Amino acid sequence: MQYYDERLFETLPVDTSRLPGYEAGDPSGEILNRLERKLFDPIDKAGSARTQEEYEAAYDRVFETLQTLDERFAKSKYLLGENITEADLKLFSVLARFDSIFYFAYRLNRHKLKDYPWLFRYVRQLYQTDAIHSVTDLKKIKEDYYETQTDVQNPYHLVMLGPDMSDWEQAIE
Repeated sequence: MQYYDERLFETLPVDTSRLPGYEAGDPSGEILNRLERKLFDPIDKAGSARTQEEYEAAYDRVFETLQTLDERFAKSKYLLGENITEADLKLFSVLARFDSIFYFAYRLNRHKLKDYPWLFRYVRQLYQTDAIHSVTDLKKIKEDYYETQTDVQNPYHLVMLGPDMSDWEQAIE
């Protein structure tokens, strides 16, 4: 899939040797494909939509999928059980951009991640893992996106101050 802004869908460079029980590849054989179809592609389509109908269809798909993921994480620590997989790293990499980029710039503003308690717990759990936290600079992710937009999208290359992402650091109960 060729994305509108490829940088927003890159997996962060996590040293997987530092992740206990990490499973390379996709043991289910399908999870990454489903994430592509049901979340990553619709996020991209919402951001690049040229008609209201395209935007609304993509918008609805994104929030249906976030709700499904929230329900999944009520029962499962990670996408495929107790171990972090490649699919978790890819999903985390996209979700790390959701509230600060997709919510505003892509008009995906029905809910923020913290409105999904189990999904937010999942993303915070991953973020607080040393190997992931060490390569995830939420402020830099936001700055890189807004500072490199074209003059039409953001003529003065301003970087918004919000949202407050400090709740990503809070201890998980």
